Amino acid sequence: MSKKLARVGIGSLSAVASVAAVSLVVALGPAATLGSLDNAPDYFEDFRIYYEQARELRAAGTTIVQGWAYPPFAAVSFLPFSLLERSIAYACWAILQIAFCAWLVWRCTRCLQTYPLWQRYVFAVGLVLSSLPVVHCARWGQLSVLIVLLTLLGLESRSWRGPSLLAFAAALKLYPALCAGLYAMRLRWQALARFVLLACLLSCVVPVGIFGFDRTLLVAAASWDAVRALAHVSSVSSQSLSVVVDKWFAPKGVVAGSPGPVLFELPAIARAIITALTSLGLIVATLRASFRRRFQEIALDCVSWLICLALLLKPGWVHYFAMLPLGHALILQYATGWGALTFCGISSTLCAVALIASLVFPPFFYVVQYFGVITVAALCCLAGLCACGDAPVESATP
Repeated sequence: MSKKLARVGIGSLSAVASVAAVSLVVALGPAATLGSLDNAPDYFEDFRIYYEQARELRAAGTTIVQGWAYPPFAAVSFLPFSLLERSIAYACWAILQIAFCAWLVWRCTRCLQTYPLWQRYVFAVGLVLSSLPVVHCARWGQLSVLIVLLTLLGLESRSWRGPSLLAFAAALKLYPALCAGLYAMRLRWQALARFVLLACLLSCVVPVGIFGFDRTLLVAAASWDAVRALAHVSSVSSQSLSVVVDKWFAPKGVVAGSPGPVLFELPAIARAIITALTSLGLIVATLRASFRRRFQEIALDCVSWLICLALLLKPGWVHYFAMLPLGHALILQYATGWGALTFCGISSTLCAVALIASLVFPPFFYVVQYFGVITVAALCCLAGLCACGDAPVESATP
């Protein structure tokens, strides 16, 4: 009974936090809250890059917009927006961002299948709206929520649509391609072959057919250079594991924007060893859990792999962790012991407190970034997912 009450308590806490966050936005106004959540000059700063790059390519230009770091197919996907006036394009993308979040809420309700219907929706809305990474993604006009949903749907579907959706996600951002390893782990060789074929088609053939070979190669080369530069990013904004280790233990000057170590200074070799051992532990734990339940619910493994990738890959911005609400919902459904529930409670609380505190006092967002709060939340969520059982708990009601 106590475990059932703990599940309801975590969901209720998230629901209350989401009400508090929405109330702050309504009371203070979007410009006074979400507008100051991060140090960007305006809303949808990332969408501005997508829009301007698509307009440049549609006009047969060869200029690469500063900040563009995406495969050529991403530019193809945003061509319809380039046909619209800027204000209309922004409005359409805002509507789509709301739709992505609503889709994420619906997907969380599916994870909470043994809860009463009203609890599913209350908890799902709470988990999504109280999650700092999701709000951060919407504030920047990013693709992260869409990538999470496409990857999950692609892996769950047993039809030809599954590899198509995963290939679409990988053609927009490269890292979802690594999740195709779950096809191999589950012996779905036909799905893996379809994914490879479709990913090559979307990434190479379609952009060449629309932009031509030279401009496609130009965009691909610029994207590769940008990705290589991002791989060396060491900024206080980053939540990737290696950068957070540096923020905790590196002297001032190693991490841009950091005033010095959060804990204490360690030499570079010690920091490298900590990062390597922790990264290896994450990979081993994630793969071990995936092998243990490789013929069971794939959503657990999909979200686990996405969290692991977000932790390991740079630059690791906050919105990279938009899958955390799904992870929390899955833990509430599949947790069989106190360990997983405790990790879920810590993770969801960190996300909610970071969001509300940053809305009330915008400079607090720097504290969230500096201490690696979202990294800790992601580590707790991943630990909870790895500790989950193979089948849903029979009854989640108290």
